[in-house]
Amino acid sequence: MYYLGLDLGQAADSTALATLEEPTWIPGRGWVGATELTTIDRQNLDIPQLRSHWDEQAPKLVPLWLRQLKRYPLQTPYPAIVDDVIRMLGGKDARRPEVILIVDGTGVGAAVVDMFRYGELPCEMYNVIITGGAKAERNHIPKRDLIGALQVSLQRSQLVISQHTDETKTLINELREYKVKISDTGHDSYNAREGKHDDLVLAAALATWYARMVMHRGEL
Repeated sequence: MYYLGLDLGQAADSTALATLEEPTWIPGRGWVGATELTTIDRQNLDIPQLRSHWDEQAPKLVPLWLRQLKRYPLQTPYPAIVDDVIRMLGGKDARRPEVILIVDGTGVGAAVVDMFRYGELPCEMYNVIITGGAKAERNHIPKRDLIGALQVSLQRSQLVISQHTDETKTLINELREYKVKISDTGHDSYNAREGKHDDLVLAAALATWYARMVMHRGEL
């Protein structure tokens, strides 16, 4: 399974895309990525009883592999981003049931979500409205929940960041610069330090939160 987190940039921030893969447990081989599955593996996985048996043998904590990070040039038009994501997934006529796109639909993001729908996105899409609140309601998710899912997954070594992506160092620097601020009234906020960016962090957080809190029902 692949989870694509898309954080939409504004005037001073770039749009960022993070691609996470959830591997498959194969007895005797451990966690295996989609590109490493053999023909026999795929045939066995299509047998419900065998697949269920393998899932029962798998470790409880399913890893996430951060395969790719992409930051679009500043002020890249949203239609161009929509077209690029659809192209990356194989085009309008492709069928990608193993992919879910998690989009930041906050503010101007609502229009971009519509662009994906009208653009015949070849995979499932989930629209996240990022809030400053303390409680998640449907798809309105507090920023603390998104960042928390990313932090916990990193602390437990469940989220493995590929060293082969050009933006890896940038993401690590963003994580180092990230801060939590508590106001006098006890309100918490999660943002990059002044003058810094957090687009890659949010893209990875969107994908991680969905994988853990939606697909695995809160198994952080």
